[in-house]
Formats: sequence, structure tokens, C-alpha cells
Amino acid sequence: ALSRGRAPTFLVARAAVALRVGDPDTAKRMLEEVRDSGRPSVRAEANALRCMLRLGARDYVGAEAAADAATKAAPEDVRALRAKARCLELAGKTVAAARLLDQAIDLRPTSGVLYLDKGVLLLSTGKVKEAKKVLTEARKRDQARQAIRARTRLKRIGQWEESTRLPEADPRFLRKESTEDTVSSEKHD
Repeated sequence: ALSRGRAPTFLVARAAVALRVGDPDTAKRMLEEVRDSGRPSVRAEANALRCMLRLGARDYVGAEAAADAATKAAPEDVRALRAKARCLELAGKTVAAARLLDQAIDLRPTSGVLYLDKGVLLLSTGKVKEAKKVLTEARKRDQARQAIRARTRLKRIGQWEESTRLPEADPRFLRKESTEDTVSSEKHD
């Protein structure tokens, strides 16, 4: 039996944190230890994280295989659907990716990040009006954080005018947005 610190759920959670803080080596080690153990939702999350690791390494075939394993483990797991949608988007299959994001939104309609993913997908296909509606929905789900992210993403892909038309975020968070913009612009100089 695994000790508590080596339980699949714990290892997957540690891998997710490692990925968020930019430590893919630790994430990979944790996920290797998990292998295919745990309940279906844990296996789905582990494979979705493997997918993200492989996308980061530009291993698109491996990423798609991990996303397929995630959706096979738990076909209605939102993380698995997001991972598969990202693979499809990168493969140029934007219609299929949008369908998966719609399915994920149906499963978790309160998730702002799903609306954000769909909005970014729509922007990448040039559907600015639809994207604006979806990004506004993202903002409603998680007002301050998603509005700032939506604005930042619009600005990054050159949609400056559209970013200024989005509803305002909570003023307490606008200073953080301007700080992020300054930091990101300094990186590009």
C-alpha cells in the first residue's frame, strides 16, 4: 500500500502545483509515480497534466495520446475535455475543440476558465464578436480575475480595441492588470 504522501490523489495534486509554479521536472516525477493508479477522475487529471507537460515540450503526438487517455479514464471530466480541446486546437481542428469546450461548459457552467478558453479559441479563429460575448460570460463567472486575463489575452493577440470595450473589472484589481502589462511589456523589449 502507498503511504499517505504517495497516494495517487496527493501526487497528482503536487504535480498540478509544480506545473503551475513552473517546475515541470517535479511534475513529471510525481506523474510517473502515479502511473495509472487511483480512481478514474484522478487518472483523468494525471493524464490531462501529462498532456500539458507534453504540449510544453512540443510533443504533440504524446500530448494527444495523454489527452485521449484522460478522456478514456473519465469521459465527463472537465480537465480531460480541456486537455483534449487544447490538442485539437493546436492541430487546427477548432470546430471539434469548440464542441469539447461546449461540452465542458455544460458540465461545469460556473467555471470562468472554460469560457475563457472558448473565448480565446474564438479569437484565434477571427470570431471577435462571438469571442467578446464568451469572454463577457467568463467575466461574470469570475469577475475580477477573468476580466483581467481576457483583457490581457486580447491585448497580446493585437485586439487592442476589443480589449478596451470589455466591461470594466473591479477597480481593486486594475492595478494588478497594469502591473502585469508593464512586466510583460518589459519582457518583450
